[in-house]
Amino acid sequence: MNTRFPALAADRVWLGTCAWSFDDWRDIFYPHALPRNQWLEFYARHFHAVEMDSSFYHMPSARTVDHWAELAGPNFRFCPKLPKTLSHEKRLENPAPEISMMRHLADELGARFGCALLQLPPSFHARAHEEKILRAFLREWPSDLPLAIEFRHESWETQHAAGLLEQHRVAWVWTDNLPLSDEKKSGFGFLPITSPHHYVRLLGDFRTIYVPDSRGTHSYDILRRPRDTALDH
Repeated sequence: MNTRFPALAADRVWLGTCAWSFDDWRDIFYPHALPRNQWLEFYARHFHAVEMDSSFYHMPSARTVDHWAELAGPNFRFCPKLPKTLSHEKRLENPAPEISMMRHLADELGARFGCALLQLPPSFHARAHEEKILRAFLREWPSDLPLAIEFRHESWETQHAAGLLEQHRVAWVWTDNLPLSDEKKSGFGFLPITSPHHYVRLLGDFRTIYVPDSRGTHSYDILRRPRDTALDH
């Protein structure tokens, strides 16, 4: 792939988590007595960005976004996730309503808008029909809004698919979801550089996070998923 883009300087890297309102962060990250309406302000003292997971389910009101932006401060970046109605239900067909919603959200956030995230379902394979739909979506996406796409099926891990994103300057999300038993390995494999911006997600082991029988492993009181090797890579 094209590697003409320079490495990011330290002041161009925004580190954050997938949300800031986890209840079990109280006493672990948030002080016990800190009111919930002050969590974002506290979070923004330690992190410079956050993935806006709430937009995956519904778009927040303009009043709410303005309040969040005020609490987070001018150097903070929000990375809203495109709604599941587009990615999982309509599977990228007729994207105009969701694109319009994201445009409004970006306008409300202004300089605090970091990058939109499109998370595709594992059932979205690299087949002719899906590629056609993806191409149509990329043509409609506003070129001035940074976008990152996370593919969750390995059939997309080809130079052809990466080239499609590069044509539209859309970031290929680099993900690490290795099992815990492989913690000493690098969590990253296919690493195409397809845009001037990059998006990295340290997701952890899906089996221990989401499987009901693994209840209790999704806790923040100790480090459960060391990723030193992946980070070095």
